[in-house]
Amino acid sequence: MKAIECVLNRDKVKVMAKKWGIHKTTAFYWKHKILSRIGELVNTQVLKGEVEIVETLVNVNFEDKKQRFL
Repeated sequence: MKAIECVLNRDKVKVMAKKWGIHKTTAFYWKHKILSRIGELVNTQVLKGEVEIVETLVNVNFEDKKQRFL
């Protein structure tokens, strides 16, 4: 239960490792296993009918050396 609370609180891997008394690498893998399982549970709902996207955020980096147009 502690592990899920840490993941939901968005604790950093370093903090999680210290709380659980494990190595950072192990905490990283555990965190991602928990996130993966949560994703599986959440993404089981199938959308039906019309689906509307209200807002889309696009991350664009304009610091390239070459000028590129979208």
